[in-house]
Amino acid sequence: MSLHSEHIRNHSQIHQYEEKSTYYQNALLRARHTLNHISNGRFASFLAFAGLVFYQLTETRNNYLTVLSVLFLVCFVWLLIRYARTQQNIDDWQTRKEINKDGVYRIKRKWNKLKEPTYPKEYDTIPEAKDLNIIGHASLLKLIGTIESALGCKVLMSWLFDKNPNLETIRTRQKSIAELTDQMELRQSIQLTSRKIEKKGVAMKGLIQWCDEAPWLLSSHAVKWAAWALSGCMFISALSYFIGLTQYPIWFVFVGLNIIFSLFYHSKINAVFNSLSKREKDLTGYVELFRLIETKKFNSEGLQRIHAIMKTNDSHASLVLERLKNIIAYSDIRFSPKIYFVLQAFTLWGFHVVYCLERWKIKFSPHVSDWIKASAEFEATCALACLNFENPEWTFPSLHESGQGLMHAKNLGHPLICADVRIGNDLTLGTPGTFLFVTGSNMAGKSTFIRSIGMNALLAQAGSVVCAESLSLPLMDVVTSIQVEDSIENGLSFFMAELQRLKQVVDRAEKNTAENRTTLYLLDEILRGTNSFDRRTAVRIILKKLLLLNTIGAITTHDLELAKSEELSNASEPVHFTELVTPDEHNIMKFDYKMHTGVAKTTNALKLLAAIGLYGET
Repeated sequence: MSLHSEHIRNHSQIHQYEEKSTYYQNALLRARHTLNHISNGRFASFLAFAGLVFYQLTETRNNYLTVLSVLFLVCFVWLLIRYARTQQNIDDWQTRKEINKDGVYRIKRKWNKLKEPTYPKEYDTIPEAKDLNIIGHASLLKLIGTIESALGCKVLMSWLFDKNPNLETIRTRQKSIAELTDQMELRQSIQLTSRKIEKKGVAMKGLIQWCDEAPWLLSSHAVKWAAWALSGCMFISALSYFIGLTQYPIWFVFVGLNIIFSLFYHSKINAVFNSLSKREKDLTGYVELFRLIETKKFNSEGLQRIHAIMKTNDSHASLVLERLKNIIAYSDIRFSPKIYFVLQAFTLWGFHVVYCLERWKIKFSPHVSDWIKASAEFEATCALACLNFENPEWTFPSLHESGQGLMHAKNLGHPLICADVRIGNDLTLGTPGTFLFVTGSNMAGKSTFIRSIGMNALLAQAGSVVCAESLSLPLMDVVTSIQVEDSIENGLSFFMAELQRLKQVVDRAEKNTAENRTTLYLLDEILRGTNSFDRRTAVRIILKKLLLLNTIGAITTHDLELAKSEELSNASEPVHFTELVTPDEHNIMKFDYKMHTGVAKTTNALKLLAAIGLYGET
């Protein structure tokens, strides 16, 4: 595909985002104008109501004015509701506008315009996450920027770093991603809802913990039946008294018994209520999120499985969760102590609410974790579908079982580089007993090239599209040594840090070989922290070990003498990247970022030194 056609296709996606952004901007302007009218109407209706009430209190009552004042009060309440809904629409449209603007920034790789991604902190300790720019400022996680929930991000990261990927699972995920690619409205609605959930700081751990706890009231049969009996006797005695069947207010006795009974079990009831306190507002977002998934029909097996999880006992998860939300709202009456005391004294209200909560728990709690996990999986799938939508020149790779075949790529590029300037390269990797030996000039693209291999391999095994015209690869464990740092805190020199990283690479390769799995190793300028002689000797030792294992890999180096080593040259497939210098008096240095066969024949360190004014004639 030509660079021009890639630009046109990407421009099409940008145009869609800009159209939607303009639409929501216009909707915002109209809504804010409407909000001002509602606010003025609300103020006027309240003044009219207050004025009519005051007039009737000071003057003769008039039935017509009474009806009119009631109408103004109803109008005021209606406008209050309209105001709240319009304000919510404004918030949603503002968010949707931002979502579409972010889509343009991702396509153009405007990293400074995008928010910094959050991710599980355990990935800070995984070398490949930093080496391959999966996390960080300009990173893959920022490019896949539509995941809002922490759990959704955790699912995505687990796909990218799955040490035991399953071929059928990957193929199923590819079909799910393909189906969601053109469903922009659904994907953005999922993102909007997830963002609202995260903005509220909703944590479902408390609900899940409550679901896992054994029920108190339902397991205490004596307490349960005593509550029913006292409530029944209270109702019957009060009804008998007020309709004249008895002349004695026996119900007073049951009011007293109810109060004593409530005081005795007050701490138990409060413990249940506190574990769910005001959580009905938290559940609102999940009700909306579940409903978005439930109301769609899907063709792919993976999405149908998620859809099926959302239906339990012939009832949809959103309806079940909304039922819980309503029950929890009944428990919040206790925040109005006077009302709650009366209800408790006359009906044992708290016991009945706990009974309803625990009945819900017995029936549905085993499914809550599954619903939340399924929604997170759906969100992660939507994010990869958005990546496919925003990069239409990318393609789904062909994967095969570990140890079967080579890694072939056509026009393989780095996903984080904008399509307008990205340069792709063809690649064949994995010929038995060989490795790709990459040499070349500074800034020519060696490190970017091996990062392209690793990042695309991780994307492929996550089920995503990859930045290539075509890509075929086996399932494999990607291990790297690219960005190594010393540590003053741990007393670790740069050279020792390099050795420890390389030990991890070899250990992983040995473990994978024992498990009949392929390892893809990517090593960039290894052992820079020692002299040339020791480096060449150490590199030969390490590569000999890796070549005896079930591995494929690539290393880069500036050390041209290392490339000439007979032991390595027999096993290596040498390629290089180089600079181009204009044949005139200016000697302008350029890079084509294309991979060429053979070992590099030029260096450019002194040229670059001269370019910044630190070398040459003064």
